[in-house]
Amino acid sequence: YKFAQILTGKERGKAVVAVKFLREYEENSIPIKRKVQQNGKSIQGLNLSINSYPLGTNEAYVALFSRISGTIKNLTVSGQITVNHMGYSNLYVGGIAAYNDEGANIVNCTSKVKLTTLHNANEKSCFIYMGGIVGKNSGTVSKCVNEELIDFSGTAYSNIGGIAGAIALEGTDSNDISTDTKSEQYILLAVLENSTSSGIIELRRENAGGIVGNSSIGLIQNCLSKNRIISEEGNYVGGVAGYAKGTVSDCASISVLEGSNYVGGIAGAAKKLRNCYSLVDISDDSNWAGEIMGDVIYDDSGDITISHSNMMNFIFNNYYVRDEF
Repeated sequence: YKFAQILTGKERGKAVVAVKFLREYEENSIPIKRKVQQNGKSIQGLNLSINSYPLGTNEAYVALFSRISGTIKNLTVSGQITVNHMGYSNLYVGGIAAYNDEGANIVNCTSKVKLTTLHNANEKSCFIYMGGIVGKNSGTVSKCVNEELIDFSGTAYSNIGGIAGAIALEGTDSNDISTDTKSEQYILLAVLENSTSSGIIELRRENAGGIVGNSSIGLIQNCLSKNRIISEEGNYVGGVAGYAKGTVSDCASISVLEGSNYVGGIAGAAKKLRNCYSLVDISDDSNWAGEIMGDVIYDDSGDITISHSNMMNFIFNNYYVRDEF
């Protein structure tokens, strides 16, 4: 396959920044809609440096691949991505892809891409989704590895993760899916599994996780986090997930964590957490901190007895070891 120069353009009000993939695509086609398999090959020296977007842009994608609706498999990428942006748009940044659509797959990929982003929002509704592999995942991410620094400094609402910034369906945030029935319907649509992140994650705001920053739906399973996560002023910092309304299962964290409030060895806050293991060092300056999690996300029932009963059904078989690093 041949790769062209960095291309910037607009598509339905969305800025797309990516390395253009030429084979079997029209001249202006960027999103990946079929299977891309590199058979263990690597792309080295990726260097994206972005300072502005077209006026009127409401969403911006910055990654090797902008938006995936097919499959990316057996690919290793090394290099750096730097974004310096002030605007109204939501920003998606990833070492492999900016956005992984429903039904799409990222499999057996490794990112050695240093991600550095400054996003000062002009309004409070702006979000950043930034992950070592993918900014936002609505499909499946499996057998992936991130080995590089993720650094976000800015005022936008943040979702920062070692593998994925967020797991959610398009158009949803952590408050959109409120019932267990809805959550279970989507659990197999959005999956992150069998993946590992090892590096440093630095940010000023909320929702930072060694694997996922914010999981509003879906399943995180069989993942390992070996990170140092530093959130200067942020809440919800977790060794595996910062804020998780979806299910976290059979994961482990060997991490150093620092945050303001709600800091947990597995999750800063979680609703469904099972069969996980934690060996972490949590900063003494962190409030509402726990070796497993910092806070419990209760269901929406007005009955505290029912809420407590449901919590016991959803959170079980989690263990921690305390040691000096």
